[in-house]
Amino acid sequence: MIRCGNAFPSAIIFHQEIHHMAIDKVKEYFRTFGREDDVLELPASSATVELAAQALGTEPARIAKTLSFRVDEGCVLIVCAGDAKIDNPKYRAQFACKARMLCADEVEGMTGHGIGGVCPFANPEGVRAYLDVSLKRFGTVFPACGSGNSAIELTPDELFQYAHAAGWVDVCKGWQEWILQTPRLFLREMTQDDLPALCRTLQDEKAMYAYEHAFSGAEAQAWLDCQLDRYRRDGFGLWAVILKETGQMIGQCGITWQDAGGAQVPEIGYLLERAYWHRGYATEAAAACREYAFHTLGISRVYSIIRDTNIPSQRVAKRNGMSPCGSFTKHYYGIDMPHLVFCVSKKEENL
Repeated sequence: MIRCGNAFPSAIIFHQEIHHMAIDKVKEYFRTFGREDDVLELPASSATVELAAQALGTEPARIAKTLSFRVDEGCVLIVCAGDAKIDNPKYRAQFACKARMLCADEVEGMTGHGIGGVCPFANPEGVRAYLDVSLKRFGTVFPACGSGNSAIELTPDELFQYAHAAGWVDVCKGWQEWILQTPRLFLREMTQDDLPALCRTLQDEKAMYAYEHAFSGAEAQAWLDCQLDRYRRDGFGLWAVILKETGQMIGQCGITWQDAGGAQVPEIGYLLERAYWHRGYATEAAAACREYAFHTLGISRVYSIIRDTNIPSQRVAKRNGMSPCGSFTKHYYGIDMPHLVFCVSKKEENL
């Protein structure tokens, strides 16, 4: 008899039928909302956060994973971001019991879905779903839809609605909280995992024209290491700029101590991927950094130091309420580079 790996063909067909039944059940559930066509049946497995992110072409953190826990004689579902983990003390404080995940042989019977496809939709009566605040970072997220190759893209509010969630909870750890948010962006500390995204900007010769060269891999790593040192030493630095809509890092913006002709000043700097220029993102992020400097850090005056030929960045500084207040020449990469200094004070902001 022909065998496929370690499984008989009949067993494979049986499991495929089970997957189709599971996703069909969720599609039928979404039919009541007119959203059944939005349920995605993926050609590749989405049974883990990493596989789901690859199949959907998104960041792992945007995968809304559903964890199942036993409480009393039933279970609760915690839907959280893909980069989050259960924080046992927080869980105990929220539910007055220890976090005990369902055993593998209990999952389907208690949640209505098999492992890899557990979701907060079309569950048996009595199953309560809670959404963790780690999901609120994103414009949309991707929960599973009953099988290990399914998903649907929803806003956190839509997910709350369709899951008939019992409430928002804060029971996770390990996820990257934002420092600032704007209508379209999050700003958070960079990590080593951000190096590939960082390189999309730093190794783009056109994006780095003000620096006269695209960075090497070693220079990009040194740049990232410098920011990590600033976070530890100063409590701030250049932060990752995350587009809420996609969860993608599109550049960096933040506050750093810089030399301005012999004086150390707090500078608001910004550097975005070229694909995201001319959309107002730099202005939006820079304005949030100005407010953070004035009202959180207690800084009374902020600066932006910009090469005299970098007209787009000068426009951002002006839109951020800044005016020219000086100039000096930097010697960088074997070139004398005239720079303009822009600044705004907290007092001027309130005028």
